[in-house]
Amino acid sequence: MKVVSSSNESSNALAAVSSQIKETDQLVLQIKAAMEEQNAGSRQITDALRNMNDSTVEVHKSSKEMAGQSEAIVREMQVLHDSTSAMNTSMDEMEVGAQKINETGSLLSDIAGQVKNAIDKIGSQIDLFTV
Repeated sequence: MKVVSSSNESSNALAAVSSQIKETDQLVLQIKAAMEEQNAGSRQITDALRNMNDSTVEVHKSSKEMAGQSEAIVREMQVLHDSTSAMNTSMDEMEVGAQKINETGSLLSDIAGQVKNAIDKIGSQIDLFTV
C-alpha cells in the first residue's frame, strides 16, 4: 500500500509541478508578448525621433537660408539707402546750380538792358551828327 500511496503522492506532485509549469509557460508567453509590444513601441519611438531629427535638420537648414536671404536684403536696402542719399545730394547740388543759373540769367538780362540803353544813347548821339 505504501507503494500505491507513494505512487499517488508522486502522481499528485507531478500534476502540481505540471500545473505550475503550465502557469510559468503562460507567464513566459505573456512576458514575451509584452516584450514584443515594448520592442514595437521602441521602434515607433526611434522612428519618431528620427523624423523629429530630420525635421530639425530641415528647419535649421531653412533658417540658415532665411538668414542668408535676410542679410542679402539688408545689404540691398543699404545700397538703396546709399543711392537715395547720393540722389538727394545730387538734387541739392542741381538746385544750387539752377539758382546760380537763374541769378546769372537775371544779371545777363540786366546787363543786356544796360547794353541796349547804351546802344540807344550812342545811336541818339550819332543821330545828332549830320553829314
